[in-house]
Amino acid sequence: MIYLNVNNFSENSKINCQSNRIFATFIGINFILLRAINLRYYWINLIKKVDCITEVILWDWHVDDYYNPDRKALDKMCWKRVGFISDVSFNPMKFRIPLNILKITDVSQGLSLVVAKRVLEDAIHGKIEKFNGFTSAIILGV
Repeated sequence: MIYLNVNNFSENSKINCQSNRIFATFIGINFILLRAINLRYYWINLIKKVDCITEVILWDWHVDDYYNPDRKALDKMCWKRVGFISDVSFNPMKFRIPLNILKITDVSQGLSLVVAKRVLEDAIHGKIEKFNGFTSAIILGV
């Protein structure tokens, strides 16, 4: 997820359609990857050549229910190695999500909120008064 500050662009301005360009400054970046909850852990894993793909752990799901070495087997997977993200703490109350809505909220939506919050915290360095929602954007990639 990337936080952008779009220069010289306000709510009332128009984009120059001929040049199709907006000048932007990348201010913050954050993500959740396999065994890397942020940029620092990503680089540590990369430098140490950590294999982030692991054998399926029994309590995650029962291998026998899904695995078959035959690639042509229907409704089965032909591998036992997968990638898992680390545990991420998510408090729905911090995002003002009512508990009855939480039941129908997808895990990816919660993870996206956590990463967006991290990006903003990184970008504004605790100076919320400098945050301008009209000249800012967060780009989410899943």
